[in-house]
Amino acid sequence: MMKRAVLLMVALCLVLSVSALGQDDTKMLSAFGLKGGLNLANFSGDIENNKSMVAFGGGVFGKITPSPTICIQPEVLFMQKGAEDDVEGGEKLKLNYIEVPVLVKYMIPTEGNINPSIFAGPAVSFLMSADYGDEDMKDYIKSVDFGLAFGAGADIAIGDGGGKVTFDGRYTLGLSNINDADDSDEISVKNGVITFMVGYAFPLGN
Repeated sequence: MMKRAVLLMVALCLVLSVSALGQDDTKMLSAFGLKGGLNLANFSGDIENNKSMVAFGGGVFGKITPSPTICIQPEVLFMQKGAEDDVEGGEKLKLNYIEVPVLVKYMIPTEGNINPSIFAGPAVSFLMSADYGDEDMKDYIKSVDFGLAFGAGADIAIGDGGGKVTFDGRYTLGLSNINDADDSDEISVKNGVITFMVGYAFPLGN
């Protein structure tokens, strides 16, 4: 049921994106950018003796602006998730994903060159690799993960060219059990990631 709800949210966001692209050319894809930063990743659910691990997150994004206050921001990110054993010198379970969030942003009207925003949207993640020390764990982790991302950020206009430095902080709440071992019906493990990113948005069009 939860997966179906997330898929419906993704479909709705994509429909909104296509609808926005059907408007005036000056209001469709307004910017393209790159971003990168840090993940604080951990697991929740039926799991103990784990703690957050610091990892990398980053990728590309686009901005579709159907109105001055609404922005639809699809992203394609390389996201490292997982957790660390809560003992001195403990191993890390490192999960590498390609993540596709579709964020709906409300751009808070302000004067000046700083434009804050709040956002939320679904995220679908595709597992690339899973390692616990030197052991390959990919067969024990589900290949697709569904989540909900929400947070806040700000765009800061730089110079007269229309480019903007972007900052955002978000939490991506894992909604599906990623455990694919024999005990998956009894033990639920979900991703949770706090992310801080900085990027640059290049303006497109007029």
